[in-house]
Amino acid sequence: MTISESTTTILFDEPFWIALFERIENGKYSVAKVIIGTSEPEGVEIAYFFENLNYDKLEFTKPINEDKIKKQKISFKKQKKIVKKATTKSQVKYVFSKAQTLLKEQFELNKKERKQETKAEIEEDVRRKFELKQLKRKEKQRGH
Repeated sequence: MTISESTTTILFDEPFWIALFERIENGKYSVAKVIIGTSEPEGVEIAYFFENLNYDKLEFTKPINEDKIKKQKISFKKQKKIVKKATTKSQVKYVFSKAQTLLKEQFELNKKERKQETKAEIEEDVRRKFELKQLKRKEKQRGH
């Protein structure tokens, strides 16, 4: 049995408008981010975006335990007030710091993996060139 909860938020993360997908499955929290565009999306564009979105292909971050994240039950009216306050603020992006921190960690992890792969490819290329050079050297000596 899978217990899941998900939230989708559209926000302006300069210079792009992004859709932030947060999900909690079996007490594990993960996030995915999709860039919508640079201009503010209107109702029709948002509807088109969600119609063509393949939720299964979203790349979520590695899940972390929800135990670390204390979630309080907030009444509907209180939540509405918080959302209104957050949207009128000029610094909306700091409201979603938990999700952004997790996305940043995932980005850094992917960056490290890419660097390691590139380094291994370069080392392999250098080794291959060296062996080729040695082979050519031996061929020259045999020619004498």
